[in-house]
Amino acid sequence: MAILDDIYQIAVTKTGRPDRVKEIKQAVADAVIEYHTLGFFGADIKEGTLNIGQRDNGRINLMALIPNLRQVMGVYLPNGEKLPKSQNGPGYQMFGKTLAITPSNLTPYVTLQYAIVPRPEDSWIAIQYPEAVGTLAAAKVANICGNRPLASALFLEVGGIFPVRSGFKHQIMLENDSYEPDL
Repeated sequence: MAILDDIYQIAVTKTGRPDRVKEIKQAVADAVIEYHTLGFFGADIKEGTLNIGQRDNGRINLMALIPNLRQVMGVYLPNGEKLPKSQNGPGYQMFGKTLAITPSNLTPYVTLQYAIVPRPEDSWIAIQYPEAVGTLAAAKVANICGNRPLASALFLEVGGIFPVRSGFKHQIMLENDSYEPDL
């Protein structure tokens, strides 16, 4: 929680609005999530073994097992073979956050590769880039308070609406192997 307190202080300093406690705390959490959803970062991709019970008919509610699930990246059989995403025939399908394996007796367990959005207090982005998170949170609060000039200046410092070759968004996106900066 200490890192979130530091980020909170950065946002308060940049906005000059210590009276907006609730808005700043929410903006800090929103900023962390926004940075994590810029791409699929290696630190956000996890793997885990998942038992598939016959009683479940091959369907597993992943939200119950992985509450911060963002997206399933791949499903692998015990021999390491990637299971195809399929609507007909053997494979897997996603119904919202429910994983369905077809046929349900295909395998007793699978290895799941998935991307998460970590809780703000566990965020590697918050730990490595507190100034970036605090600046984005401050921009959001300045916008809420109606201070458009300050909000615009802070959003430009963050990197604008789209990641470009400057700003905090660009720095964070360099952590993503698939990132290709705008020219």
